[in-house]
Amino acid sequence: MIKINAIGRLTNDVTEVKGKEKTFNSFSLACKVDKDNTTFIDCFAFTDTIGKYAKKGDQLVITGNLVTDSWEKDGKKFTKNKVIIDTFEFVGSKKED
Repeated sequence: MIKINAIGRLTNDVTEVKGKEKTFNSFSLACKVDKDNTTFIDCFAFTDTIGKYAKKGDQLVITGNLVTDSWEKDGKKFTKNKVIIDTFEFVGSKKED
C-alpha cells in the first residue's frame, strides 16, 4: 500500500458519482511542485462533506491510498492513478486576486 499526503487546490467543484454499491465524491487537486510545475491528482472520497463545503479553488490537505486502475479499449491498455481519501482538512479558501 502506498500512502499519499498532499496539499493542493480543487481544480473544479466536487462531482458526486454513484457507483455500483456506494456514492462517492470525485475531484482533482492541483499540487504545486515548484515555481514552474504543478501535479494534478485525481481523488475519490466516500464522504459527502467535501462535496457540501468545498468549491473550486479551495485548498485541502489530503491523506489517502494510491491505487491504479487499468483497462483495455480497442486493443490498447490504459492505466490511471488515483487517491482514495482517508482523511482531509480544509486549510484555505479560494485565492483572492
